[in-house]
Amino acid sequence: MPSTPLSINLDRMVDAMLDTRTAHYWDPKRGKLIRGAAELDDEKGKRVLLDTIGNRKFKKLIDGFLKLLDSKDAKLIADAVKGSPDKFNKLLQKRPDLKKEWITHAGRELTEMAIDWLAMQGIEEFVATGEMARFAAEIAADAAEAEAAEEDDDEDSDEEEADEPEEEEEEAEGEEEAAEEDEEEEEEGDFGEEEADESDDDEEE
Repeated sequence: MPSTPLSINLDRMVDAMLDTRTAHYWDPKRGKLIRGAAELDDEKGKRVLLDTIGNRKFKKLIDGFLKLLDSKDAKLIADAVKGSPDKFNKLLQKRPDLKKEWITHAGRELTEMAIDWLAMQGIEEFVATGEMARFAAEIAADAAEAEAAEEDDDEDSDEEEADEPEEEEEEAEGEEEAAEEDEEEEEEGDFGEEEADESDDDEEE
């Protein structure tokens, strides 16, 4: 009986990556994200600390986001991020309209971060849930398309390599024919000169 594929809420993963105050851990045994030390149970097992978003990456995303907002909302966001990313995340929970715009702007990049982190933990196949799941589907589709294009390029390259020996053989045959024609022309030229010499000898006699 096939095992049930692991289901992961990418919204929670992304929110955890923006939460720089509270540590989050991935529990491989249960396939679950754990928030803070309070949720850690007494069971012994490997738990991996989830990476939070880097300052440079976060600043780049925020700078692009501010350009999409009116001055009032832009100031609100700018003030929120002066503290830390988690303060910004709390603001988004209070402003669903801003959260929707943020997801549209940064959702794909944040989802890629979550997927890459999971891949480093050996989790490459899972069922994505939450709003970010649509970005995961887009990323998977783009990856499949790129892989198919790469396979087509490899096939074209193989065909070109297979055609090269035939072209070289044709070129060699053409060169041989040209060389034979040159030899025939030279022989005909020599024969003509011999006939001319004989004619001159007959006239002298």
